[in-house]
Amino acid sequence: MLVTYSPYDQPAPQIDKKKIYGTVDNRRAHPSLSLRNQAISLLMRLVQGENGMYFCGCSATPANGHDLSLISGFAVAELIGAAYPFADNLYALRDYNRFKRMCID
Repeated sequence: MLVTYSPYDQPAPQIDKKKIYGTVDNRRAHPSLSLRNQAISLLMRLVQGENGMYFCGCSATPANGHDLSLISGFAVAELIGAAYPFADNLYALRDYNRFKRMCID
């Protein structure tokens, strides 16, 4: 599959219409890195587990990075009973525990 990007204010490049299956719009794929949203993502740790609800992913992760979003999924999985998958790597485990203190604990 080929995804073609073009500026939103310019027409898309000419492509054979029979080969187009759909469009992709990533403008809202990530939350804004505003002070408000960063504060909200830091405060989300205070409500983790309330009423059986857990949050992970880019909206629940300060700085909104893909790798941190994945780690937030590991942390939520641990909260509901799964083991951290890289516990044998001491450097990874150290970083993971540091992340949990910032976002989950």
